[in-house]
Amino acid sequence: MTTAMRACAEEIRQCWIRCDAALAEGDADAANDSFSRVFEIVDGFPVEDEDVPALAFLCILTWVKVALALEAAGQNEPALEAQAHIFELLDTYRLLEEEERAQPRPGVPEFAGLETPESTELLGRLYLLCSRYGREDTLYWGRCFMEFDRKLQGGGAVN
Repeated sequence: MTTAMRACAEEIRQCWIRCDAALAEGDADAANDSFSRVFEIVDGFPVEDEDVPALAFLCILTWVKVALALEAAGQNEPALEAQAHIFELLDTYRLLEEEERAQPRPGVPEFAGLETPESTELLGRLYLLCSRYGREDTLYWGRCFMEFDRKLQGGGAVN
């Protein structure tokens, strides 16, 4: 992952934090602004080949956050649409090759450095969402979550 991608990931993380604060205050407009800012950041990011998996991963986690926010607001139909978009992104980006899915080891090197409390929580939610719908990649995302959580608890991540 490039230095620019690490900075981009931190900027996205800050948007997630602002979104949480806005939702806690009941300010849906500010939460929407935070989500919009994430996608502006992504759209304006000069992607290098090595950054594609990390950027795709952060987009997927952002959509997980969108789906959760919609669900919490009682907007079930839009939440289901956001969930469908998550699965579409997972399938489109194919963050994993088939042989990687079969490997027993958790985590992928492209995501190293993205282990934050926010990304770990969203990754756990992604795992649960995949599990709920019986996706083939459920076990992989569970292992990634466990790897992120292990790094976070071990102090090897950004807090």
